[in-house]
Amino acid sequence: MQTLFVILQSGLLGLFLVQDTVNLKPFNNLAAQIEHIGWNKLIIGTLFTSGLLGCSLYLTIKYAGTPLPL
Repeated sequence: MQTLFVILQSGLLGLFLVQDTVNLKPFNNLAAQIEHIGWNKLIIGTLFTSGLLGCSLYLTIKYAGTPLPL
């Protein structure tokens, strides 16, 4: 069960890294995002949200196999 959770968290982290920086035509409009907020804010926001997900993924892997609290 924990392995599945790590796989799902890894997929979510990958999605967050890709969604704002790669132009996926039917899902986002990268040109409009860059025009509205600029590359700097886009990269900072992406790294911030991905950092939080990366931290939770790290903690999940670090404490894998330990008993879950009630």
